[in-house]
Amino acid sequence: MWTIDTDITRAETPPGSAYSDAVAHAHFVREVMPTTWQPVPGAHLPEISGGQRPTRVAGVPLVLTREGDTTRALSNVCTHRGAILVDSPCVGRSIRCPYHGRTFRLDGRFRRMPHFEGAKDFPRPQDSLAAVPLEHLGPLTFASIRPAASFAELTAPARRLWPWAEASFTRDPDGDVTWTCSASWAQYVENYLEGLHIPFVHPGLHAALEPGAYETTQHPGCVVQLGEARTDELAFSLPASHPHHGRRIAAIYLWFFPTTMVNLYPWGISLNQVVPTGPTSCSIRYETWVCAPELRGRGAGAGLDKVEEEDQAVIDRVARGIGSPLYTRGRYSPSHEQGVHHFHRMWSASLAKPEDWPMGLGRAD
Repeated sequence: MWTIDTDITRAETPPGSAYSDAVAHAHFVREVMPTTWQPVPGAHLPEISGGQRPTRVAGVPLVLTREGDTTRALSNVCTHRGAILVDSPCVGRSIRCPYHGRTFRLDGRFRRMPHFEGAKDFPRPQDSLAAVPLEHLGPLTFASIRPAASFAELTAPARRLWPWAEASFTRDPDGDVTWTCSASWAQYVENYLEGLHIPFVHPGLHAALEPGAYETTQHPGCVVQLGEARTDELAFSLPASHPHHGRRIAAIYLWFFPTTMVNLYPWGISLNQVVPTGPTSCSIRYETWVCAPELRGRGAGAGLDKVEEEDQAVIDRVARGIGSPLYTRGRYSPSHEQGVHHFHRMWSASLAKPEDWPMGLGRAD
């Protein structure tokens, strides 16, 4: 098992084999992902009372239900024989299994089951549907199957930097896009977590950001990156209460361990959710929320499709090269790759037994 030195000036990056290790990948998907907070697609949230919509969080099938103004996330697996309950959006006063007719209330409580009159000690608590916690960050909804840390702790750095006080957001359905990538989920994440490549890979983005003013800070389970706008480029109008009042911040990039990126621009939010699909493949789900449509197309938040294409091309280069037997382990730029080092330490720690890392995973020393 590989480890990462806590001292970035001495540390080596993971070995090339780490990105294609099928055993480690299976452990990550099975043991680590369910303990993390993952964004729930906005399109999957039910809009009316009685609404039921299927989704997946960390690969686990869930059904989102709405009862009045309350939205819940429940297991989408029948407690009788394990059948999927809801395959497509629907509306109803209860959830009914199409296999044997077991029904549940919209809060997940067992309601009835035909032909079980002779069963002893029935129904039991486990005959109801397990509920999964839902939390919110601005207009975004998150869920975790068995959270290792509180959502409040994870998102505290983001909330301190949240630039909009009472802004109203609208989800742009045209921003719901999924890209596929023939690389490890970890290669996509580490590319996101450094600004070192921006002048070489993203000429348009580089033109909007002030050179030398890119800032990275590490937090428990989170990395924050700030891009400062060049003169005459679009920037946030930050209130006096904001920690960075007076600075011309063009973009705030938030990463939450392990696979969630929330990009904040003056016009709104671009969400990137990386979904591991295999040891050397992943998909990236985009979602867009707008609060100032008149600002779209300007500044660091412009041309996001082009930026994604540029990222995909360079990640593909890494994916094709890192398996070479002539590659061993790299080194970190102490001034530009603090976020990557922080992520690699968390990734390495997550390969240990879950009971050894939950509450401390991702804490900076």
